[in-house]
Formats: sequence, structure tokens, C-alpha cells
Amino acid sequence: MNNLSVEAKIIHLAMKQASGQNYGAEINRLLLNGDIDWLRLKDLLGYHEIAALFYAVLKDGIHFLPQEFAGLLSKTFYWTLRDNLQKLKQFQLVKQAFENEGIGLAALKGLGLIAQFYEHLPVRPMADMDILLKEEDYEKGAGVLKRIGYKKELLGLKESYWRNEQCHVTFVKQEEGKTGNILEAHWSLDFKRNGRPILSESWQRLKDMDAGFGRMTVLSAEDTLFSLALHQRRFGKEFCLKYILDIAFLFKKHSADFDWDYFLSACRRYGLYSCVGFLLLQGKLCLNSGLFDYGLKMLPLSKSKRAIMERFIAHNLASLQLGDKIKENYLKSHFLLYDTYSEPVKYILNIPLEQFAKFHGLMPYKGRTKRLYALRFIYILFCSWQALLRNNRLKKRVNLDLSNASKQGLSAIRAWGWSMHPNIQDGDLVIIKQRQPRRGEVVCFASDAQTKTLHRLVKFSKGYFTTKGDNCLSLDKDIGEEEVLGVAIALRRGKRIIPIKGRWLHGYFYFLSGLIICGRDFLKMVIMRLQELRVYSWIIRVIFSKRNIEISKEAETEDFYLIRAMVNGREAAALKIDKKSCLVIYVYVKIIYRKLGLEERLKREADTYGKKS
Repeated sequence: MNNLSVEAKIIHLAMKQASGQNYGAEINRLLLNGDIDWLRLKDLLGYHEIAALFYAVLKDGIHFLPQEFAGLLSKTFYWTLRDNLQKLKQFQLVKQAFENEGIGLAALKGLGLIAQFYEHLPVRPMADMDILLKEEDYEKGAGVLKRIGYKKELLGLKESYWRNEQCHVTFVKQEEGKTGNILEAHWSLDFKRNGRPILSESWQRLKDMDAGFGRMTVLSAEDTLFSLALHQRRFGKEFCLKYILDIAFLFKKHSADFDWDYFLSACRRYGLYSCVGFLLLQGKLCLNSGLFDYGLKMLPLSKSKRAIMERFIAHNLASLQLGDKIKENYLKSHFLLYDTYSEPVKYILNIPLEQFAKFHGLMPYKGRTKRLYALRFIYILFCSWQALLRNNRLKKRVNLDLSNASKQGLSAIRAWGWSMHPNIQDGDLVIIKQRQPRRGEVVCFASDAQTKTLHRLVKFSKGYFTTKGDNCLSLDKDIGEEEVLGVAIALRRGKRIIPIKGRWLHGYFYFLSGLIICGRDFLKMVIMRLQELRVYSWIIRVIFSKRNIEISKEAETEDFYLIRAMVNGREAAALKIDKKSCLVIYVYVKIIYRKLGLEERLKREADTYGKKS
């Protein structure tokens, strides 16, 4: 980490200072004597979401900042403080309403972290309020939220998508004269695995605490660490230092009472060794603290995987282009954050229709989108080929020497807002060239007399263009061909000039995914056809003889029994029983083992548990 730029050094030293180490004098020296790119420092603070904490850490060093930059930090600090206090007050109202109806809930992520670790300075930014409730209480809880002024915000998508695929639903409450309150109701810390919720035992491990502004139910320290690691894996900001500070405070407060037995058992059961190890290793490299040593020692990460993680983390923590590489890093890190390579591949292959539509700039649920989704392998190949051609044309076309911009017919506008993030960021100087746009390119058009908009062209017909922001879910209104002012071909960010490229990396990625999709579906079809033959049953019974089949009862929870059938040491089938009613909640058998009679054997075993109880 010795090759850090001045801006990155200031960020890392500020994180060490916030975690309790004494680096105030070193920070002040760099601010006074360093050759600092203030725009780049602003971008890094925005990516790591620590601008308000940075202001609090600087103290006297605030006088070494340019007046405009110091004013921006001051506004961010007080706005974050006010916004957090408003969210905490709103959470207490929601909590009281739920308690009146006999519904239990717990504070997740930002709310719980502020209550536990930031009570002295509640300026950890929160995008929304996250609560955890039981899935069976969702309908009742949604009714309570509706009565106190919240409305569902489905962003034009079906509620079944949010409930079945995302395991949460968003609610919004608008108040006159105030920013809207956004609340996400979760019933799982991550996507379900094979129809089963992950870390379901976390509900039995909740704890009550006095947060200073009222009583609050929060996750245990172990499940809080799991929620941070899973959130980082799920949303793709692997190098955001805000989460590193969270786990540093967590270990400082709970180093003596952290339940390592439960933690390691859950890591093994749900395959979370790599996910948590990546976060701890990042904390170790960034803060250079011994807080993470014991955890890294306990996790069984292979030497090769740990070395790859260290190189990947060190390279990106030293990078000044983290905001430019969010999607690229997300794809790369996805294969480091799972314990097996098959799990991220399955996650990508089974992409829901809604995510497919968002990625390709399509309207969800339209007939054309459904047809392309059904033929997504061919469509992915087409998009990959198109993106590669567009990228090659762009490299030949863009002249990065802007000294003679007027002669080349170029102009420039300053971008603001986040609708094109991460490709175009707030404050970038975007270079526009006057020419006819092509589908997939970023165009500049006059949305009104005073405002110019930069969005991607997704379709055009009969003289009308349809555009969409890369970071938006909905399409813009159609615009006339005469309203288009030009095509964005490059941008200036700080001292660098960056060509605006196509999404070639995603094209290659989905190209490989498409190959695997076709291979998997074809193999599944072949197996199902073979199963119709009598000889298949005979062959399967010879290969997997009964002496290799073991029936075992897994660790029982307070409410359920879980019975598994293992064939040659591998899980072939599973069955879940409700303890109270002795009813089978679900049963599944892997396709290749369906002629072994495992379902009947599991049900017979379930009957014995019912008789015993």
C-alpha cells in the first residue's frame, strides 16, 4: 500500500484516525504540503460515502482546505446529521406502530450500526431505513405502513419480483417540506438458496438495547458482520471504506463476547468463508490493525485464494478510478466472494427478467422483452458483437488532443447528477461531437430551454429517439431528431481524459453465461428424456447402490426438522418438517437422482419423526 496517491493516502489516514489511531498531524501535513487534486478527493469521498465522517475527523485541519471544498464538507456533515436524526425519529414511529399490532421488527444496517457504534457521532450516511421482520408478518406489516402514510415503491416492476427474488419491498412516505422517507422491509439477509432463507436463525439471536433515543432491537454482533459482508457482495461496492469502519467499531466493542463458534458454524453451513474473509482482509490491509487478525486466522481460506484477494484489494484501494470501475470490479470480485465457482455462475445464469431488462435498457414485461429474454443467449451474442464493433470504432474516432477542439467540431458541457453513474459522474466535463447518433451511444439533447441532458439512446423510429439513463429504471419521453445536439465521445475527469466506451466486458461475461445456459438446459432435457426409459432406473440403481445412500437429520432449529439424503457423500435430496404440525414444508430431489426413490424414503423418515413427537 506504499504506492498510494496523495488523495488516497489522506482517505486512508482519515479512516485510521476515525477508528481510534492517531494520524491527525500526518493528515494536516499532507493537506498543507501535498499536491492535491481536490476534484479527485471529492470523488473518492463520494465513492467511500465518508464525506461527513471526514469533516468530523479533520477538526483543526479543516482550515487547510480550500474554502469552497470546506464549505461542501460542512454542508454534507450537517445535512447527514439532520437526515439521520430524521430517519431515527421516523423509525421509532414505525416501531411503535408495529408493536401496537404485535409485529416484531429489528433495525438493519445503517439504523442498527448507528445505534450500536456511532452513538457519539451519528453521521454515518444512510440511503434508507432497513427493517427486518418475519416473512409471514409481511402482509400485516405492509398494512401498518400504509396506515401511517407509506406507499409501496415498486419502480414499475411486479411485487412478486421484489418478494421472491429480492426478499424485500420498498416503501416511501412523502412529507411536505421534507425529503421523503424510504423504508425497506426485509425478511432475509440475502437471496434465498434453493428456496430456503439464509441465516434464518438470526431472528432467534436478536438483542434489545437502549440507543439513547429509545429502545431498539438489533442483530447480534455476528449477524451484523454477516449482513455487512452480504450487502457488500450483493450491491457491488466491494471497496467502500464505510463498511471497513463499521467492522472496526464492531470488533472493538465485541472482541471479548464475539461468538466465534456460531460464526464459524454459520460460515460453513451457508458458504460464507470467502465473503467474510474478503471483508476482514480488506480491513486488515486498509487500517493496518490487529482487530482482524484472529478472524482471518480462524477462517479456512486457502493460501492461493488469500493471495489473489490481497493483490485485488491492494490494487483497487490504491486506485483513483474506483468510481469508474464499479461494474467491472463487481464482475471480477463475484468469483472471489463465493466459496465455490458454481454458485456465482448459477446466480448469473438465473438472472430474472427484470434484471435482464434493466441491464439491456429494455421495458420490463413488454412482448419484445419477453421474446428477447427467451432467446437471451442469441441476444447476448448480438449485443456483445455490437458492443465490440462500437468500441473499435470509438477508439479510431476519438481524438484525445482537445487543444484544437473547435476545429474538430467538438464542444463540452459539465455533467451533474447521477443518472449516468458510473460511466458519467457528477462534475465530469463531457466532450460532445455533432454527428448522427447510433443506438447505444450517449447523446446530448435539450430537455428544455435551460437544461441539456446526457442519456443513452436505446431506440429510434420515425424521426423520434428514446433515451434512458444508465442508472435509471424508466425510459425518458421521446425526443425529436432535431433536439439532439450531438454524441458524447469522451470526458475529462480531473487531469484525465477518458473515452466513453461501450459495455464490452458485460458482453463477454454474458456471452460465456449464454454458452453455459444452453449447455445446462440441453443436458437437463436429455436427462429428463432418459428418465422416461425403464433402463434408466436400472442403470441409476446400479451406479448409486443403496449402501451408498445415507439419511441424516441436520441441526434442528426451534421450529423445523431438516432431513437430508446423501449419495456418496453428496446431497441428493432434502425435506423440511414443521415441528408443531409435523407437516412437510418442502421437499426437493436433484434431477439426476429422481429414480432412486429418495422422496419416498424421506417421507417415511418424516413419518417416524411425527410418531416420535
